[in-house]
Amino acid sequence: MSDAGHLPLLIASRDGEPKLYKAVVGSLPLGIAEPRTQCTVRLRPGDTVIGFSDGLVETRQRDFEAGLRTLVECVRGFSGRLDTLLDHVVLQLLDGQAHDDVTVLAVRLS
Repeated sequence: MSDAGHLPLLIASRDGEPKLYKAVVGSLPLGIAEPRTQCTVRLRPGDTVIGFSDGLVETRQRDFEAGLRTLVECVRGFSGRLDTLLDHVVLQLLDGQAHDDVTVLAVRLS
């Protein structure tokens, strides 16, 4: 994986243990020339990868780091369907109060 200044990915292993993965610390956004690096993350069947925008984790009431911790806790141990997981994440983190754009993309390996 690689990034261009984006947030870390959350990877929840099939046993439900989530971990944040940042490809590179300090990477610049796309459009700004710099050498790009990458790292390898081994995924297994049943693992879920979740990408998200800052609008999901950062609100007026919660700073970015607290939001990341809340996201990890929200996903920990969850074994339901992928659409149910996404509903759960959005409800727990936003509680119906989005103040910024919110994007969540998830993929579960079969």
